[in-house]
Amino acid sequence: MRRVWDVLRLLGALGLVFLMMAWPGEALAAAQGAMRVWAGSVGPSLFPFLALLPSLTCTEAQRLYRRALGRWMRPLFRLPGSAAAALFVGLLAGSPAGALAAERVEGLRRGEARRLGLMCAGVSPVYLVGGVGAALYGSAQMGAWLALAQAAAQIALGLLLRGRFAGETQTLPAAAQRPSQAPVRAAIGSVLQVCGYMTLFSVAAALAAKLLGGEMGNYLLYIVDMPSGLAQAAKCGAPWALAAAVAGFGGLCIAAQNMAVLGALGVRWHEYLLARGFVAGVCALVVHLRFSLPGATPAMATLPAGALEMSTLAAVLLLIPALFAVSRGTEREKAEKKQNS
Repeated sequence: MRRVWDVLRLLGALGLVFLMMAWPGEALAAAQGAMRVWAGSVGPSLFPFLALLPSLTCTEAQRLYRRALGRWMRPLFRLPGSAAAALFVGLLAGSPAGALAAERVEGLRRGEARRLGLMCAGVSPVYLVGGVGAALYGSAQMGAWLALAQAAAQIALGLLLRGRFAGETQTLPAAAQRPSQAPVRAAIGSVLQVCGYMTLFSVAAALAAKLLGGEMGNYLLYIVDMPSGLAQAAKCGAPWALAAAVAGFGGLCIAAQNMAVLGALGVRWHEYLLARGFVAGVCALVVHLRFSLPGATPAMATLPAGALEMSTLAAVLLLIPALFAVSRGTEREKAEKKQNS
C-alpha cells in the first residue's frame, strides 16, 4: 500500500509539472494570489498565536488550565483538564496552531488525543471575520457568524465524540523534543511553512480547475484550497451558505498541515474528513438560517458586526475569568475543609 501511494505521488507530481509547463501564466498567477492572501490575512492572523504558543501551552499554563477547567473538560468531553489549553488555542488561533497545541499536551491516552485533535482543527476566527467576512463579502457580520458557527460546531463535535475511541487507553509517549528555538523564530518558520502549503495547493487547484473548466473547476477549488475557493465563491456570487461550508471544511491544504501533526496522535484521514464535513454542514446551516430564510434580517455589507454578535463574543470572553473565579473558590473551599478536618 505504501508503494502504491508513493507511485501515485510521483504521478501527481509529474502531472503538476506538466501542467505548470503548459500553463505557466496561470501557475504564476495562482502562486502570486496565494502569497497575497497569506501576506494579507493568513500570516498576520496566525503569527501572533504561534509566537505565543509556547507560553500558552507550557507546564505552568497547563497546570493553571487544569485547575480552572478540569472539572468541565472531563464531564463534557471526557478529556483531562490539561487538554483545555489546546482546545482554547484551537478555537482561538485555528490551524495548525491547534494541532501543534494538542501535540504538546502530555499524558494523553490515544483515544483522548484523537478526540482532542479533531476538535482543534478549525480555521482562525480572525481570518473568518476579517479575511472572509469583511474582505471578500464586505460584511464583518457574516464573518462573525462564521466564527461563532465554527466554534459551536467544534464544541458539538467534541460532545458527539466523547464516547468514541474509549477503548484506546494506551498512553501516548511524550512528543519528540524539537530543536530549541526562540518563540518568534519558531513562529516565523511555521508561518512560512503555511505559505508554502498554500502556494503549492493553490497552484495545483488552479491548474486542475483550468483543466476541468466550468463549475467543476470551482468546486475543486472549494475542496482543495479554502482561501482560493472562497475568493472564487465571492467572485461568482455563490450563496453565503456555500461559502460557510467551504470555510467550515477548511480545504485539503489545511488538512495536510493538520494531519502532518495529528497523524502521530492516531487521527486517520477519513476521521478528519468526516469531522470537517460535520463542521461544514453546521456552518452552512447556521449561516443559511441567519441570512437566507424569510424574516431573517439581512446583513448590511460595510456595517460592523451587530449587537448580537458582539454580545455573544463578549459573553464568551467574560466566561473565561468567571471559570477561573469558580475554580479559585472551589480550591479555597477544599483547603478550608482540610483545615477543619
